[in-house]
Amino acid sequence: MEPDEVTGAQFRMYRTTAGYVRVDYSDGAELTGQDAHEGLQALASFTPGPSRPLLVDVRTTRSVSRQARKAFASTVVPARVALLVESSLSRVLANFYLDVSRPSVPTKMFTELDAAELWLLDDH
Repeated sequence: MEPDEVTGAQFRMYRTTAGYVRVDYSDGAELTGQDAHEGLQALASFTPGPSRPLLVDVRTTRSVSRQARKAFASTVVPARVALLVESSLSRVLANFYLDVSRPSVPTKMFTELDAAELWLLDDH
């Protein structure tokens, strides 16, 4: 049975009523490879069958290590990933991740939650 919520050292991950999984990082989070692996294990617990879309709220994230970017990019657990950004820093982090890490699943950056949800739930 899928959990409703998983909390890690730097994140809270939960299943939304819309059908996607959302992860919110702690304010000022500085994500390491260990944080990435912890998050990926939590994500796997939400998707034992068909993969689900994932919304990642990085609006208050301060940094993401190279090891974390590599771990996040190599996973194929989510069906697609929406990165929710707001500040200049979160936009830089998201753009860097998209340009350098080349995620293996469709991944897009958004500034509005509604637009991110529409894209996540759209049957392409």
